[in-house]
Amino acid sequence: MSPTATSSRPRLSWERARQVADALPSDEPDRTAKRIAPRTMLCGTAWRVHADISGTYFEELRELCAAAHDKSSLAIGMSGLVSEHMIHGRASEGPRMVSEQLALIESIADP
Repeated sequence: MSPTATSSRPRLSWERARQVADALPSDEPDRTAKRIAPRTMLCGTAWRVHADISGTYFEELRELCAAAHDKSSLAIGMSGLVSEHMIHGRASEGPRMVSEQLALIESIADP
């Protein structure tokens, strides 16, 4: 079995978790956190399977994390986007994103 095949199974599970969380009623306790978790994993690990998260997935994660004041999940998800930019040679985007991620990590203030 190829590395892509084995790594796509967990991604399928996280994608299903994203769909389930998105379908929860708006009054569901911790709904936002349940929506953040799968997006964090999908974004943070996207580089491993060469998935493009630079559009919708990452922007959804950014919006949800901003609403929930969840800097840690955003920093984890941002790792995947930084890797994506660097792997694909996006010379202007990669360093800018690294600077943004470092500032975010420093603002968390949790050693």
